[in-house]
Amino acid sequence: MAEDMLTILDVEEAININLDELLPLCDRLNTVVESLKANILTALLNEFIPFICKFGMIIMI
Repeated sequence: MAEDMLTILDVEEAININLDELLPLCDRLNTVVESLKANILTALLNEFIPFICKFGMIIMI
């Protein structure tokens, strides 16, 4: 039983260490994802605004 407890504690400690290492990576990944979302939205707006303006001018004619 003592050996099992030692093993469980070792595993728990290893998981905690891995989580501590993963949290900064998750933060960076989240930042990258947010930046990509903003870039995609900007690109879509840059493509669609001229199209909408042209389409609006055609309707007015």
